[in-house]
Amino acid sequence: MHERYGVRLVPTAQVVASPMYAALDEIADEKTQVEISRSYQGTKNLIPTSIGALMGNISSAFAADRPDARLMSDVGIDGLISVTLDLDIPTDNESITLRPMMSIRVIGPPNGYTIGPTVYTEGIVGSKAGVAFSESELDSIDALNRIVRKDELMAALTRALDELEAQEQEVGYQAIWSLK
Repeated sequence: MHERYGVRLVPTAQVVASPMYAALDEIADEKTQVEISRSYQGTKNLIPTSIGALMGNISSAFAADRPDARLMSDVGIDGLISVTLDLDIPTDNESITLRPMMSIRVIGPPNGYTIGPTVYTEGIVGSKAGVAFSESELDSIDALNRIVRKDELMAALTRALDELEAQEQEVGYQAIWSLK
């Protein structure tokens, strides 16, 4: 993100250390018959996923008082990137595969008193096909990167962001962003 788009990322630990971050919903690490849920480095949900979190996110008429805006202000950053990686196991295959689906949302601070956060982009990139693997491979990060098709997901994300940037240029969004 830094090399290609000039985005300076702050360490995850700096964001999760923020007092405002403590108010966000936990991601429960759990395993059931049909689902496994894990948090990356103790992170929480930046996008509300429950009724309680959704109601807490709209508890103020002022956009600057919402949890995401307060978190950005508290940490001293001008945007948040939220990423969710879902790995679906298709039931129509003879071998076990994981079909990756990555959701991303990039937001910035509110523009005005009631409108915000500013959503710069959000979308999903993924694959309809999975990669076969064996349980013994799960101990290797290289194998895990291959199984979740990390390089392909990142290439798809880059293509999507490049297309978005071209569309922004085409319709003149740069003039709008420069007013900020």
